[in-house]
Amino acid sequence: MVALGFEPVERFAELSAPYPYESAALFEGLAGHRHADLRRAAVLAAGARLRYWRDRAPELWEAVAAGLDDEPDVASASVAVLAGGGAAAAPYADRLVRHVERSGGIACAGNADLALRALVGMDDDRAADWYAARLGSEWFDVAPLPARWAPQLLPVFRRRLADASRQSHAVPGILRTLADWGPAAAPAVPELVGLLDTPVARAAAEALGAIGPAAATRQATGLLAALVTADPGKGRHPWHGGAQTAAWAYWRVTGDPEPALRVCGAAARVGLAQPVLRCDNTPAQHRLSALAGLVPIGEVSAVLATQ
Repeated sequence: MVALGFEPVERFAELSAPYPYESAALFEGLAGHRHADLRRAAVLAAGARLRYWRDRAPELWEAVAAGLDDEPDVASASVAVLAGGGAAAAPYADRLVRHVERSGGIACAGNADLALRALVGMDDDRAADWYAARLGSEWFDVAPLPARWAPQLLPVFRRRLADASRQSHAVPGILRTLADWGPAAAPAVPELVGLLDTPVARAAAEALGAIGPAAATRQATGLLAALVTADPGKGRHPWHGGAQTAAWAYWRVTGDPEPALRVCGAAARVGLAQPVLRCDNTPAQHRLSALAGLVPIGEVSAVLATQ
C-alpha cells in the first residue's frame, strides 16, 4: 500500500472525494504514474469521487475502464469500482467481458464474483451465463436478477434444488431469486415443493406464494397446509417453523385466506412480542402490502404497530 505521509493514498481518495478540485488534483497526479500501485490508487480515487457525486464524469469512467488493461492489481481495482457502478458503468461492459476472458474466463478469473456483480448491475444479458458458472462459488451472492433470465437459469436452479447433496449456501440465494421472479419461476414448483420438509421450508413456501395459482398442485397445497400447523420443534417459536409464511403462501396459491387470517391475525393481536409475516426474503414494505390485502381492515393497524 502506497502512503503519503502517514496516510495511505486510498484514505486520501476517500477524504478528498467531497471536494471536486482536490479530488481532481489527486486523480490527475496519480493517473498514468509509472508505478502500478499509484495507478491503482488513481482508479480508487476515481471510484471514490464517482460514488460521492453520482455524476456521469465520462473521463473518470474511462480511467476506471482503462485500468482493466493494466497490471492485475490495477485491473482488480477497476473491477471493484465497476461492481458498484450499476447502469452508469454499462458503456464499459464489453471491456469488462474482454478482461474476464483474458483472465481465464468467469469460472477462474480473479475477482470473478465482483465482475459478475458488475455485469449484473449493468443489466447485461451476458451475466446470465456468468451467473450459472459461478453458482458454486463460496462467496457468491448476487441479486436481484431480472425475470427475463428465467428460461436460461431455471434449469440450473432446478438441478441445484433437486440435489439434496448440494444443499449449500447457494440455495437461499436461488430461493430469493425465485420469489422475486414470481410466476416466471413456475417451472420450479416441483423442486420447491420438495423443500417444504427441509430447513429452508419457509423460503421455499415464500417462493411458492410469490408464484401464486400456478403453484396450485395437490402436493403443494397439502404440504403448505400441513406446515401451517406443524410443530416447529422443541424450544422454537411457531414463527420459526414458517407457519405464517406457509399460511400466506396457501392463500396466494389457493385463494383461500382462512389459514392466513387465523395465523397472522392471531399474531397481530399479540402485539410486539410476536413477529408478523416476516418472510425470509421479503422487505418490510412488501410484507405490509401483502398484509393489507389479507388482514381485515380492523386488524391492519395492529399489524402496522408490530413493524
